[in-house]
Order: sequence, then C-alpha cells, then structure tokens
Amino acid sequence: MRYADDVGLSRAIPLTNIHSDTSMQMEAKQLDEWAASNNMVLNGKKSVEMKICFYRNPPQLVPLSLGGQEVPVVTTTKYLGFHLDSDLSGDTHVEQSVKKASKRLHFLTVLARHGLPCEDLVSIYTTLVRPCLEYGGVILVACNKRQAALLERKDCT
Repeated sequence: MRYADDVGLSRAIPLTNIHSDTSMQMEAKQLDEWAASNNMVLNGKKSVEMKICFYRNPPQLVPLSLGGQEVPVVTTTKYLGFHLDSDLSGDTHVEQSVKKASKRLHFLTVLARHGLPCEDLVSIYTTLVRPCLEYGGVILVACNKRQAALLERKDCT
C-alpha cells in the first residue's frame, strides 16, 4: 500500500451560500476515490482543516473527512515551511522563526566563546541564522511593529 503526502485543498466559499456549498466535501470525496483507485491510503488524522473567516461568529460547517476519518480543525498550520494563522496575522510564523533562529544563534555564541574568527562567525550567521528570520519575508512585508521588533530583536513595546 502506498501513502499520499502533502496534498492541499483550498476553496473560497462566499458567505451567502456557505451552508449550501458542498465543493470542499465533493473535492475530498474525489481525492478519496482517486487514492483508492491508485492503491493509496489517505490519513484524515494526519490532515488538517483551517478555516479563515473574519466574522465575529463564524458559521459552523459540516466536518470534512478524508480516508474515512474526520479531519481535525486547527487555528494554525505549517505549509511549505510557512506557519499560517487562521486570522492571517503572521504571528505564529514570526514566533517560530525567532525560536528557530535563537537556537542557531546560541550555537554561534558557543563558537564565538571558543575563539572562532569573526569572518567565520559572520559566514555562519548569514548562512544559518539570517535565513530563518527572512523566510517568508515577502509575505511579512506588512508585519506589524511588534513582529518586526521580534524579528530584529528590538525592544518590543
């Protein structure tokens, strides 16, 4: 048996017909049928559903299922290395980027304490640390002051 990995479905559903639209359920069913005809198994428990709606009281939707299992609904998820929030704020991505860069920066400080030349430290920083902070930068161009401060390690106020 083979397994399908990294499959993504997305759909923009107008709120005017949110309760009558079955396009996501139909596409999930077609994906299940495709997987079965290709001797593959879809694991609904390893999948996630993230709903993005800016209404104060978002409508309740029919649960989505894959492989005969209900897909869990999440408020954040990682997709192609970018952490998405259901409110599209970018907060989770910034926090995770800073956390990852901080771990690598610690490694850099250990090397500095052991006398690694400055040129090598700069090379390691630009190769291992800075990319963590810059990944997804195109999406984060409009990040808020708090997020920018986290990324640049400025005083968060």
